Amino acid sequence: MRDRFTCLASLAVLGFSLAAHATPIINGGTTTVVANGGVAPGSSANYDFFDFGHGSQPKNLTDFNFTVGGGGQFPGNGAYSTVTAPGGSSAFRTGVQYFGTGGGGSGTTNIFGTFTSDVSDFTIYVLTGNADPVGFVRDASVALQANSGGMVTVNVAPSEQTNNFTSFTVTGATPEDVFTIYATGATAGDETNMAGITFDTNVSPVPEPSSIVLLGTGLLSVAGAARRRFFKA
Repeated sequence: MRDRFTCLASLAVLGFSLAAHATPIINGGTTTVVANGGVAPGSSANYDFFDFGHGSQPKNLTDFNFTVGGGGQFPGNGAYSTVTAPGGSSAFRTGVQYFGTGGGGSGTTNIFGTFTSDVSDFTIYVLTGNADPVGFVRDASVALQANSGGMVTVNVAPSEQTNNFTSFTVTGATPEDVFTIYATGATAGDETNMAGITFDTNVSPVPEPSSIVLLGTGLLSVAGAARRRFFKA
């Protein structure tokens, strides 16, 4: 009887510990170069390639809400490479959002945007690099951070300047978590660059806090009943 009470009490404690949300787990990813005109990775319902007019207003994707950081559109001659959006829809020019020397570039780290998620597990692909003949819009690294937790950084090879996607996988996210994307210029004089984002989702329901608390309350009630029966015995 005592062992049964101990087990039920442990389950109740577990229920309440679940109510305290842990920081999502971010796994630093891989870099993939898509050929000029190639199809971008990700979901056709969850992509955004930046252009003028987007500004800093949130972009409501199917499962994500993305807000662009600072910077601007690269004022080059337009000889960018292109990628085709996931699902085979229209092509987009790459290399359109940047931080120049006047916006904190030249080898420093910049925040390119923040987003929240309606799904718990997903992969984000950050598009960096372009084929502009000038050749100085590129990144040395891209990073993703959840809330104020640990930041995961992926280094980008200097040669990867054309349609380079850097990916991160995330597990255990809730709608309350805020993710931040960072990028760092390759060398002094280079400009950090992000051409867009796209996501893949492994859609699994995110438990509502109220449901978790209800679970913990129920387990405590069961544990209490077992305890009363134990002492009566």
